[in-house]
Amino acid sequence: MIIPDNKYLGTLCKRGHDWEGTGKSLRYEKQGGGSCIECQNNHHKIKYALNKDKYKKKTREYYRANKERISGRAKIFRFNNKEKIKKDKHEYHKKNRERLIIIARDWHKNNRRRVNELGRIRYNIPKNKEKIKKIYEKNRELLGDSYVKNSLRNSLRKRGLKIKNVPQDLIELKRAQLQLYRQAKE
Repeated sequence: MIIPDNKYLGTLCKRGHDWEGTGKSLRYEKQGGGSCIECQNNHHKIKYALNKDKYKKKTREYYRANKERISGRAKIFRFNNKEKIKKDKHEYHKKNRERLIIIARDWHKNNRRRVNELGRIRYNIPKNKEKIKKIYEKNRELLGDSYVKNSLRNSLRKRGLKIKNVPQDLIELKRAQLQLYRQAKE
């Protein structure tokens, strides 16, 4: 059992906060009043809950006054803890995968123009243009799902039909049709 710095094990507090089954309470050093840490934490939680707006306002004011210092500390932390941050993000995404997919889908639906604009910007960067063309050509050669879907949508659009979600069975039929066309050309 390791006792944290600036703290000691003292007599059990009047609220009975037993630290790790020792029968004693973890307390702040004497100059800090020697009070029980659990009691202090509970006191601060209650005080915050009663004065939430006041504390939020105070925090905002502090942030505005010290914005550069705070962002500098954050940059240093991110630089020193790259691996930990990467690991934490990965775990978070793993745990919340379904919820994040729903959020992203909703954002895409509600921001269609922005999504299209970003796509155009990404596509117009020369190195991206080449990558996208290579992926498209590979997809075309292998008759990948996205190529077959687009081919199907285009042929239906010519007939005045519009399909948003193409069923997998229809994709498979179109793929078979494209393969037959290719064989007939050879």
